[in-house]
Amino acid sequence: MKEATFTPRRPLDYYPTPANVTAVLRDWLRDQRGAPLATDRFLDPAAGDGMIVDAMRDVWGESFWHAIEINSAHCDALDGLCEDVTIADATSTAWPCAHVVANPPFALLDRFWCMASEHRAKHCVWVAMLTPVAWWNAESRRAHVRPDHILSLGWRPSFHRKDGPAHKGSQDFCWAVMSPVALPFCEWRRLEKPGALERAEAAARGVSVARLREVARERLARAVEAQGKDPL
Repeated sequence: MKEATFTPRRPLDYYPTPANVTAVLRDWLRDQRGAPLATDRFLDPAAGDGMIVDAMRDVWGESFWHAIEINSAHCDALDGLCEDVTIADATSTAWPCAHVVANPPFALLDRFWCMASEHRAKHCVWVAMLTPVAWWNAESRRAHVRPDHILSLGWRPSFHRKDGPAHKGSQDFCWAVMSPVALPFCEWRRLEKPGALERAEAAARGVSVARLREVARERLARAVEAQGKDPL
């Protein structure tokens, strides 16, 4: 029988958020009614080296980003990405008025969630936190962990791939999202890995992804020609 592999947890529970994990949240949030404006302010209270900020700027390029990070070793990286950087413990620091996107340390998720809930109630902003599915579904948390949207990832993200098998996609994760105003229900949605649906369709049709895209472009060109104008 193969022995189980255990990998020590990273100091400060530092697990940078893969770009594709942030990308699916970013694209979902962009399409919501009351979505953040291009010039809005955002906050990552567990900023690490700024991977969430970097991915979010693909849509909100002109936005103002606040970052709070406990590890001063990430200061230079954050200075290059954010307009305002605070090196401090986010659980004992006042959060500025801003939409929140974060992947908090697992050991502090309960504390971060409580602070995020108070932050949403006070400022009427969007709050999105990356959490293991098993965390928010625990019986002990059902009274106080009440997201408005559960965006379940359709794949298991890998953190620190070079650190060993224990960090290669062993848990199901989701974005637990609170709307600016609390909803009377919780919406659950599965978000697929970027490109997954396209690859699945190509496989079902027995063609390459490149060929599938080529056919789509050809169809669009014919539609444009038929209408005599650009449908976009």
